[in-house]
Amino acid sequence: GGTLAMLLAQTRPDLVKSCCVSGVAVLRDAPRGYRFRAIFDLFDNGHLDDFVEVVVEESFSLKWRQDNPKKVETIQGLLLKERSPESLSLLFRAAARFSRHAIKFKSLSVPVMVIAAEDDSLVEPQHAEHLSELLPASELVRMDCGHAISIESGFELAQLSASFFERNH
Repeated sequence: GGTLAMLLAQTRPDLVKSCCVSGVAVLRDAPRGYRFRAIFDLFDNGHLDDFVEVVVEESFSLKWRQDNPKKVETIQGLLLKERSPESLSLLFRAAARFSRHAIKFKSLSVPVMVIAAEDDSLVEPQHAEHLSELLPASELVRMDCGHAISIESGFELAQLSASFFERNH
């Protein structure tokens, strides 16, 4: 979502005055690519339960998963019951295909809050650090959580976002 917001801000700055992003992969990262391929292979080979389990493990910090086993079970159940395999496939394949090269980061003039989730195993914090260096009007914020920031740290994210948008409206 944040990547699309930056693309929209670049192409239609009249519509986007500022945005927040997290989990945006901007570095070439072979191990990350291999991990994503292994996750997709689970899906492609019909191992939907294993696929969902790995996606949840990769999306949430170990501490959050240990502190919230019922929520983890609920999320896994929702992914398996509420989403068809086709919709899951479309979602993850679209994310994997999106080209970061579509955005001319250095020319993006709107303020962008870039969030580095310290326990993000899908898109490690160094991606956020690099992105923040590329964007001329960025603010790097570090959060102690995994990739699924809005679920793990929703209240803190809402506070940070509200403050950022108030300063940059």
